[in-house]
Amino acid sequence: MKRKLKAALFALMLIVLALLTACGSAATQSAAETAQQTASPPSESAAATEEPQATEEPAAQEAPQITIATEKRDWYSDDAAYWLMHAEYDDVSVTGEGCEALVSAVSEWNSQQKDIYWTGCGEWSEYAAEEIGYTPMTADSYYYWSWRLIDAERIDGAVLSLLCTDYLYSGGAHGNFFYSGVSFDAQSGEILELSDIISDTDGFLSAAVPYVCGDLYAQYGTGLYDYYEEEVKTLLSEEPTWYLDAEGVTFVFPPYTLGPYAMGTAYSTCPCAEFAEYIDEEYLGLNGAGVARLSAGSEVQLDEGTLCVSIDINEEYGMSPITVSLDGAAEEVGEFGQFGEGYVLRLSDSRAFLLFDADYMSDDYVTFLYEITGGGLVQRSKLTDVCVTDGAVNTLSQTLVASLDVLGSYSADMDYAITADGELEQQGEVFAVRENSYEFFILTAARDLPVTIDGAAATLAAGSRIRITGTDNIGTAYFRDVDTGAEGSIAFERGTGDNSYLLYIGGISEYDCFESLPYVG
Repeated sequence: MKRKLKAALFALMLIVLALLTACGSAATQSAAETAQQTASPPSESAAATEEPQATEEPAAQEAPQITIATEKRDWYSDDAAYWLMHAEYDDVSVTGEGCEALVSAVSEWNSQQKDIYWTGCGEWSEYAAEEIGYTPMTADSYYYWSWRLIDAERIDGAVLSLLCTDYLYSGGAHGNFFYSGVSFDAQSGEILELSDIISDTDGFLSAAVPYVCGDLYAQYGTGLYDYYEEEVKTLLSEEPTWYLDAEGVTFVFPPYTLGPYAMGTAYSTCPCAEFAEYIDEEYLGLNGAGVARLSAGSEVQLDEGTLCVSIDINEEYGMSPITVSLDGAAEEVGEFGQFGEGYVLRLSDSRAFLLFDADYMSDDYVTFLYEITGGGLVQRSKLTDVCVTDGAVNTLSQTLVASLDVLGSYSADMDYAITADGELEQQGEVFAVRENSYEFFILTAARDLPVTIDGAAATLAAGSRIRITGTDNIGTAYFRDVDTGAEGSIAFERGTGDNSYLLYIGGISEYDCFESLPYVG
């Protein structure tokens, strides 16, 4: 009974989040309407006396830019003996000239969502504290945990479409997933309902229900519940979870909705190409400059032609070829274990690109950038040990994640931009190592080490505990002292010949400098 009560409370929290998602930003809309009403045309007399002016081509409008930064919190027992809960929230913000209403609306929505999320997590940490009384628990291995991931599925001159994924583990065999979609009008900031982008809702649903049912069966087959078709009809007619991406309108069905937990989350997209008669024209494809998510196997309609990325999945263990094509002209990218994240980008200068990553095996990612031209697809960049971050791709910069081996193995963020030659160019010198809470990544100095702190030469005393926070991946690693908070840098050199995999600090092997190093693989 206690577990059911907790699940009900978490579900209630998500319902409140969903209700807030459905509420528009009234203040933002009011400001936009006032500005429109006060803008008056020139008088007739003035118009009659003015000389005809030569008109210039308007400057290309840049798409709004989205930033997603993860905020993390931990809860401990009163005596600090137990780690009760870990939670992460994707903090969303939007910037850009000419989209002030959207900036304000997203800020207000995000603030509301975040307050409810952290309040709910605090309540769950209290439940975790109660578990200590009757469940075997250790300080480093048992805790509740939660996250809210927010992915930008499409952002352009017409719409910002987000998918929110909520996960909660509160003991038992596994946690549970919950989803909500929210789409903003890029001009007014108003939150859009599905009916706002569909010109004929009844007609759309009549065509969408059988299409989605057929698509789901093709993907998941007999794994679906016997009554899944009725469930699809009910969900699409009432309050479906949906978002806009590069292909069309995508619907999301959480575990247990259409099949058992083992089937996972089900997705089905109604393509713009097949549902164009029902979808308003401004939402049929990227509206001016923008970015939209692309899934493997989907067909995206662009001015340059029909774009598709496909993977010929090998049913047996092994690699499968990934192919990109434009209007049927195909090019094999290579053989990989899986397709990762993919996006279509159209820049303000009208150039179009395909950005995606693929995994050889065990997170050995490669990121590709293809330019989409009237003559076909042209590969511009290929970055090894780099993958695309969820929801952090913009027209002006793309945040990619690099896998680095500097005093341990780390994932680190770096911004890239597309150059005039169509290549991905690194925008900074320092890769920002992603923060984590694991003791495994704390380095304990085994001897006194030469470092730099506040720009001056210093010594890191033996026994000091540090975390690596960044690196240029060339000869400098940045750190923070876990106990004092002091920040500094460590100069290193790479070995040569048979020792090329080793790093040296002041001529001493890294393995002799620290008690242990968190290398992976």
